[in-house]
Amino acid sequence: MWPILVGYVTGVRVLIAWCELRRDFRYFRTERLLSVGFLDTPYPERRAALRRRWEAQLKLAK
Repeated sequence: MWPILVGYVTGVRVLIAWCELRRDFRYFRTERLLSVGFLDTPYPERRAALRRRWEAQLKLAK
């Protein structure tokens, strides 16, 4: 998973990330995360580019 944002959706704090398993953007509730690890592996593309892709996907969904 490649995290891009932490925010609130309907009053719940979520981590918004690109999920490699699902090949899509996903929302993860932060209170349900059991552990977090940091890797030295760089993002597959710039984080700003991932965020723009997520924002574009949101606009298409409306």
